[in-house]
Amino acid sequence: MVIHSGAVPAGALVSVYGAHLRKRASVDSKTPTADPAPPISFSTSVCPRANAASGRRERRMTGVLMDIVEAKRGLRVVATASREAASASIGTVAGADVARNCLAAIAPHPDDVVSGYWPVGAELDPRPLLERLAGRGFRLALPVVQGRSRPLIFRAWRFGDPLAPGGLGIPAPPPAAEEVRPAFLLVPLLAFDRQGYRLGHGAGYYDLTLASLRADGGRCCAVGLAYAAQEVTSVPHADHDQPLDWIVTERSAVRVGGAGVR
Repeated sequence: MVIHSGAVPAGALVSVYGAHLRKRASVDSKTPTADPAPPISFSTSVCPRANAASGRRERRMTGVLMDIVEAKRGLRVVATASREAASASIGTVAGADVARNCLAAIAPHPDDVVSGYWPVGAELDPRPLLERLAGRGFRLALPVVQGRSRPLIFRAWRFGDPLAPGGLGIPAPPPAAEEVRPAFLLVPLLAFDRQGYRLGHGAGYYDLTLASLRADGGRCCAVGLAYAAQEVTSVPHADHDQPLDWIVTERSAVRVGGAGVR
């Protein structure tokens, strides 16, 4: 297992503390955050000596994972405030700029189902982009939370269709709507880096979902939508964290280090 305790960005200083690691990282005053690692199981040998060595490795890995979780938690606080400030400043106009930048750089496959999200709080509004994609004939879908530690599912949706409170109270299509598999996903986030890693609220829904979609052999292009102020130098991540393929902000569209098929 590979684990990365990434640095944060340039700007105000913030201290991030872990169980076995103490580091002072520089963080932009407008910077967001990522998803905590799910539990990881470790196998042990039947040999007592091997079991002892395995136990030591497990304790070390657990300690490092806890450091990653703590680093994400600290960054999440800064990133939330950063996103809220950006939303208050340019939230009413950024969605249109993101739509223009995305469509100038990325061409979904004609058969792709496009999943968006219903913006909650200070999330960048994807609806101007979704409206333009719908105008070009793309089928749209919205995510539905099934429960903790489970991937999202997606239900078909068009502008004007009814929505109902779903998991976590997020508006979603009702159960009667058709379930579909998206190939082009618009993903909200708290923070992102140029390697494609994102920081969310910590439940890991998009990591589970992207891993599942990328494993089934179909097309999968994950596009993070964010304010430019949400960029950080490095999002702390472990090997279960799924990178994005593109980041689109009100300033630009950037191909990053994702594992998607496109």
